[in-house]
Amino acid sequence: MSRLTTKRDDADRSEKELFEESLREHGQLANSESEELPPGATHEETTDETGERTVRRKRMSAF
Repeated sequence: MSRLTTKRDDADRSEKELFEESLREHGQLANSESEELPPGATHEETTDETGERTVRRKRMSAF
């Protein structure tokens, strides 16, 4: 997956962007295309008909 990046400070990034990035980096965010969440995933990303993305917690993880 290609990703356009620009140099920005964390202060310029929204809390939502940082949260989603953290979930991805830690393997806790899964796409809604699969029926079951993969091991370690706690959140699911869905896209509605208008193209708006939503992240929802689907289960908890205890260490």
